[in-house]
Amino acid sequence: RAQVAAIGHLVGGMPLALEMAAAWVDSLTLPQIAAELARGLDLLETEMRDVPARQRSVRAAIDTSWQRLSRPDQGVFARLSIFSGGMTSAAATFATTATPPQLAALVRKGLLHVTAAGDRYRLHELLCQYAAEKLDENPTAAAAARDRHAHFYAHLLANAEPHLLDDEAHVLASLDADSDNIDAAIGRLLDTRAAAPLLSALNALCLYRDARLRLRDAHDTCERIAAAFEPAGTDDTRLLVARAINWRVYFHLKLTDERDSVPPALAQARALLARLDGRGLPLTDD
Repeated sequence: RAQVAAIGHLVGGMPLALEMAAAWVDSLTLPQIAAELARGLDLLETEMRDVPARQRSVRAAIDTSWQRLSRPDQGVFARLSIFSGGMTSAAATFATTATPPQLAALVRKGLLHVTAAGDRYRLHELLCQYAAEKLDENPTAAAAARDRHAHFYAHLLANAEPHLLDDEAHVLASLDADSDNIDAAIGRLLDTRAAAPLLSALNALCLYRDARLRLRDAHDTCERIAAAFEPAGTDDTRLLVARAINWRVYFHLKLTDERDSVPPALAQARALLARLDGRGLPLTDD
């Protein structure tokens, strides 16, 4: 049952895709089918000749819809694949540079769905795979879209920080809805060594993960940040590394009683903060 559920999730419940996946049960195990689906769309095809060509594979069916889009709409559709777990209208328009009419057109054509609450868009899993393939055909456009996506969520976190300090439940719930996007954005900022947006987002990220008891994730992210930006050569990177060390110590102490590494870590953070002309927050052994 778990494997069937996984297959259903991978194809988003699409009837044509489920039928084509089921055709493989005589030659592949359910875990093998799920693994193949996770890799791409090519498993989902039939050799039956008594069906229209556009229905002989999921790829062919999506191709038909793709070819009917204008070039600008194709670009928007491809860029939407950078999102995980859906997105708000604000996120979609910023990261993909789409206009509201373009998003509405994709909804009308069945390529983008609006959630029941009406506050988020979602891209079907198989459509997302297809769109990602199209996006990756243009590495420059793909990189630009992922950078815009990362900067949007860094800004979202920075704006959420005051509300997280007040423990406002609705802000936590809002971040929960974009948890996968936030994780992807932080990963992208780390990969591209984008110090400024990471610096703006770090406190809120740690407050959020602390509130949701994602202590190990938070600790490991701070460790990655501290390692990625050493040696810290600018004020922004010094403050970023100092804050990352400070948060890493905080999560380390929540995860374990081992304290031997704390004084050297705090000493390293103090040394960085001492070079910032008072921009950083003082650290104490407490």
